[in-house]
Amino acid sequence: MPKEYYSRADQDIDREERIKLVEKYLPILSEKLKEEAELLREDGLPLDNNCRIDPSQLVNQDVKYSQEFINQIEKNTSELEDKFRRLNSQPKNKEASDIGELLEIVKTLLFNQDFFGGRIKIVRTAKADDINNGIDEIAFDTKTGFPIGVIDATAGIGSKDYNLEIRMKIGGKLDFGLEMPQKDGKTWIVPRPIEKLPLYIFEMRLNQVLEIARAKATLDYDEDAKKTMGLVERSALQKFIEDGKKILEDKDLSTDMRDKYEEANKIFEEILKSI
Repeated sequence: MPKEYYSRADQDIDREERIKLVEKYLPILSEKLKEEAELLREDGLPLDNNCRIDPSQLVNQDVKYSQEFINQIEKNTSELEDKFRRLNSQPKNKEASDIGELLEIVKTLLFNQDFFGGRIKIVRTAKADDINNGIDEIAFDTKTGFPIGVIDATAGIGSKDYNLEIRMKIGGKLDFGLEMPQKDGKTWIVPRPIEKLPLYIFEMRLNQVLEIARAKATLDYDEDAKKTMGLVERSALQKFIEDGKKILEDKDLSTDMRDKYEEANKIFEEILKSI
C-alpha cells in the first residue's frame, strides 16, 4: 500500500534531485527578491537588490555612520566574505550555502507577501551584521514601525547552536539597524545601531522550502502549496510564542529584555488568533 502524504512537502527527495531543484529555483526567486527590494525602496528603505540593509546608503544618517566607519566595517566584512566564498566553492559547502540562500529568500518573500496578515515586515540585515553578529533579518511591527525582534533561520542543515539560549537572553545586536516610526500619517526611516532585540529562530524543513519555492517560481499555488504555507506560518508563530515564554521564565532576564519579549509575544498571539 503506498504511503500517504500530507502534501508534496512530506515526500522524500534524493540528494541529486534536491540539488537540481535548488539550482532551478534560486535564480528565479533571486529576481523576485529584487522586485520586492524595489518595492521596499519606494517606501524609502535603504536596501540593496538582495533586500539587505545597504550601509553605503546610510553614510552620515547617524552620528556613528561616518564614511570612515562604514568603509572599515565593509573592509572587515569583505575579508570574511572572501574566506567564506573560498569555503563555499567546495561542492559540499556550496550545496549548504545555496540551500541557506534559498531559505532566506523564501522566508523574506513569505513574511512580506503572505504571512501574518501584513502585521510584520522583514528585511535582511547588512552583510556585516549577518557575518559579524549572526543575525539574518530584522522584523518590524507595521502598526508602529518599530522593530520587534531579529530572526535567524534554519532548514535542518548545519550544527546545533549551543549558545542559542544565551543569545536569546542577551538579545540581538545590529550595527546597521532601522526604525520606521509613523507620525502624522507619514513613515520616517531612521537608521541607527540597535541592540537588545528579542531573538527568534525560524525553522522550515528543506522539502517545505522547495515546495514553496516551486509555488513562488511558477505562481502555481495549488492545494499542496497552500497547505504547506499555512502549516509553516502557524508553526512559526507557535514557536516564536513558545520560545518567548521560555525566555520569560528566566528569573535573571533583564527588565528591558523582559518588556520586549512580552510585547513581541502579545503581537504574535494576536496574529495567531487572527489567522
